[in-house]
Amino acid sequence: MTEVGVVDTELFRPWLRGCVLTNLSAEWIGTFEASLVLDQLYDVPCRILHVRYGKELDQVVENLYDHFVTCGSPVMMGGDRDNSSKGILGVCTSKRGSYLLVMDPHYFGCPLDKMSLQSQGWVSWKAVGSLDQCSFYNLCLPLTAKK
Repeated sequence: MTEVGVVDTELFRPWLRGCVLTNLSAEWIGTFEASLVLDQLYDVPCRILHVRYGKELDQVVENLYDHFVTCGSPVMMGGDRDNSSKGILGVCTSKRGSYLLVMDPHYFGCPLDKMSLQSQGWVSWKAVGSLDQCSFYNLCLPLTAKK
């Protein structure tokens, strides 16, 4: 795992001004671009974690736990082979392994209750080992104050 650390978006602010967001990535906004937008529009700096292979995701579970305790904000997660973006809402570690509480950010429509979100698969616990072991992952941790 390579920790990129806190992104200094001051370097990117002149570049970001006037850009059309669809031009930042070939077809979508990645976690790095999302961090630039959060900083530019909302003054929320972000920490980017890069995980070279999914099999190394266990190494960032403690970082995620610390983030949820200190900041409490959701984490954005994207990869290459596993290119379905994810919102990470929590972590759990037990004798059976580590799990991520994953929200699929692609839902649109009427608000759903908790039971519907779970039964329709929009929010679920995923074993870290069930994610693509060969995909790299970038995680964007917004550095907000926990309320």
